[in-house]
Amino acid sequence: MHRRGVPFLMPKGEYVAARDESKFMGTCKVQLLRSSARWSSDIEREHSVYNAYMDCISQAQHYVYIENQFFISTTKEDKLLRNKIAQALVSRIKRAHDNGEKFRVYIIIPLIPAFEGDLASTEASSARNVMHFQYTTISRGGHSIIEKLKEYGIDPDQYINWFSLRNYAKLKVPSRTDNPFDDLNRVPSNQSYSSTKPAKSQASPEDDRFSYVTEILYIHSKLMIVDDRIVLMGSANINDRSQLGNRDSEVALLIEDTEMIPSFMNGKEFKASKFAHTLRMQLWKEHLGLLNFDKWSELLKGGAKEERRAKHEPNLSRHMSLYPSLARSHNNAKDIKEIEADEPVKMLDRASRVYSLYDTFKSHRHVKRYDAAALDPLSDRFYNDIWMKRATGNTMIYRNLFRCVPDDTVHTYDQHRAFIPVDVGHVADATLSEPEICDQLDQVQGHIVLFPKDYLKSENLLSGTIIDSVTPLVIFT
Repeated sequence: MHRRGVPFLMPKGEYVAARDESKFMGTCKVQLLRSSARWSSDIEREHSVYNAYMDCISQAQHYVYIENQFFISTTKEDKLLRNKIAQALVSRIKRAHDNGEKFRVYIIIPLIPAFEGDLASTEASSARNVMHFQYTTISRGGHSIIEKLKEYGIDPDQYINWFSLRNYAKLKVPSRTDNPFDDLNRVPSNQSYSSTKPAKSQASPEDDRFSYVTEILYIHSKLMIVDDRIVLMGSANINDRSQLGNRDSEVALLIEDTEMIPSFMNGKEFKASKFAHTLRMQLWKEHLGLLNFDKWSELLKGGAKEERRAKHEPNLSRHMSLYPSLARSHNNAKDIKEIEADEPVKMLDRASRVYSLYDTFKSHRHVKRYDAAALDPLSDRFYNDIWMKRATGNTMIYRNLFRCVPDDTVHTYDQHRAFIPVDVGHVADATLSEPEICDQLDQVQGHIVLFPKDYLKSENLLSGTIIDSVTPLVIFT
């Protein structure tokens, strides 16, 4: 029987806190946002996540930092693409250019909007469709962000760029006689991806040079930080599916911390919101391989020896020794337990809290922040000598050593097939010795790499099988 409506039930939570939440007031102002509509929540269409993206970008004063799984938008009235986050970025950059303002946009998205595989194969048609819409948003098709900025006489590289993340590891080499279905004891080998044959090698079976592999770090976050003041984070991707409200159902938070800490912006002292600033610093240190770096004052002078490997775990004790005034004068967990003593707590074990560098009730107004000065988002020295230098250097190392795709030098499917090695993700040159491989990998700093804006630019990524021709393209937007 057809029903006009379906009852919307809100299940009761499994746990209920008995404590008085008013005693745990923080310093962050938080606005809940959502993309929702009649079909998903039985409400009028709401796209407050999209509204927040548009408003935050248009009102940004200094920089915009975005991490997202997808980046699909439009700069014009389009029959297929509807959200205009791309147009908001173009308009804000144009305003900065016209007013002679310093402004910068950092965007980090996955190298491939799907699992790694042979992008030239028939099975990769869905990934190529998504890539088509991302590239028409970024760099090609006549109405992309880069093309629009060039129409206005603006050099895009001075204001905006796209980046990705990649990593490498040393894994066990599978024996040629291993059971191909024994997934617990071998690394899968992909030998049908290319006709390219490796050079002959005199390597012994025990040589570990074939154990080095690379893979993309798949970005699944949906995050935007603006001016070290505002954080927008949640489940919404930058595409029509998440932003328009009447398609995928999403939720997000707009966070503005009222507690301010000292920082730097464009070489000048700047009061930053604690939550936004510390979140950006943690992410950037991780991406740049600087989590354990402690010679910030020397780095500012240009004399520090750079870290050679990305560290995945922060050494908080080392950081705390750099900033004695940031050391906790008392245990926060003890404070919380004292407050909770009058009421039974049936949820949230505070003993397991993870402390951060700034996890303190103390003010930070008088702390000298060398790391904040070194990672100033508007500093040309930081952007050119640290961010871009590491992204470019890492990209070149991965290109030369692993010949991994997507890559900016690969413009056609023929070039793609000739470029990738037989064992995808493994060292391409079989004549390299393990010390030679290690010498190159030792130069990798962090995970940051350039996003390949010119990959397969001479191909129509929408062309494919008959199945593609009858699949509505709107599902990829």
